[in-house]
Amino acid sequence: MKKIALFLILFIVNFSFAKDIVEELQKKISEIKGFQADITQKTYQSGFSSPDIFYGKVLAVKPDKIKIEYIKPYKQIIYLNGTKVILYSIEENQAIITSADNSVLITEVLEMIIKNKSIKSAFNVLETKETNDTYKIFLKPKNNAEVKKLELTIDKSNLSLIKISAQDADNNTIEVEFEKFKYLSNPVNINFNLPKNVKILNN
Repeated sequence: MKKIALFLILFIVNFSFAKDIVEELQKKISEIKGFQADITQKTYQSGFSSPDIFYGKVLAVKPDKIKIEYIKPYKQIIYLNGTKVILYSIEENQAIITSADNSVLITEVLEMIIKNKSIKSAFNVLETKETNDTYKIFLKPKNNAEVKKLELTIDKSNLSLIKISAQDADNNTIEVEFEKFKYLSNPVNINFNLPKNVKILNN
């Protein structure tokens, strides 16, 4: 009987923690105006030992704008503004303009933050873990069968993002690590216009 009682107590504690950290993060997201950070993006292709690595910056502001500027090894810009996404290759002077519905999963996560979308409406919460300095939230997208799992690593001290990791059905993994992450308490304007001579490619 004591073992059963102890199990129930532990189950309730774990369930409460899972509920609290997601709701705490949701509350934090609702209070901010946006965020900015330096990023390192690693793409692990199944069957290859070394990842493709990209370095850049991200700036996202409410209600619906995200600008990701890759600096190395190629200069590229991804700009999301409401219902459309622009993918611009600076070195090739080419751009693709597509619907926001075609955005990649990482962009969807960032968009969820700036649009105040409910985490639980878009994802199933599979598990949460607590370490000395971080919270880890394991999610499964409700409307994306190609994604096996999504992991958010959150700083305990201020609930800032440390890392987003996504694994697809083919065991390919994308990791985005954040440095100098900062929630914005004041609104910031993001504007981006393609050069006049840019070549627009068909999507």
